[in-house]
Amino acid sequence: MPLSLPPLRERQEDIVDIARGRLRELARESRRGPWQLEPCALDYLLGYPWPGNVRELLHAVERATILVASGSIRRDHLAVGVFEAARHPERHSPPVADAVLTFAEAERRHLERALHLTQGKIYGDHGAAALLHLKPTTLQAKLKKHGLR
Repeated sequence: MPLSLPPLRERQEDIVDIARGRLRELARESRRGPWQLEPCALDYLLGYPWPGNVRELLHAVERATILVASGSIRRDHLAVGVFEAARHPERHSPPVADAVLTFAEAERRHLERALHLTQGKIYGDHGAAALLHLKPTTLQAKLKKHGLR
């Protein structure tokens, strides 16, 4: 029996339910949150064509929860448009300073953000290691490497 599921862009009515459902799941899994989508974020989600389908939507929502410890998720917290930027890099060129960001510097900034979101806590369910899906010892080694601890 063939099952035909239309792309997400043709199922506008599902976008908000999927996003809110994922926010609830992430709050349960991470014991953080709760989060709510501001009207401008909802409008953006509904207006985006979702070439990456549901997976892209779920990743955008998850990324927003990393950027926002709890509370309101705004449009600028959503990482959508990644596929569009890959197809048309000339339209989405980063500023020169961002274009030369090294992997080490990107990792350092990511670690700093995780520490900020967890108020410096490394261990436990609400620690940076859990947020980053790393073993605490691995996180400590990375922090030491970057001179953050």
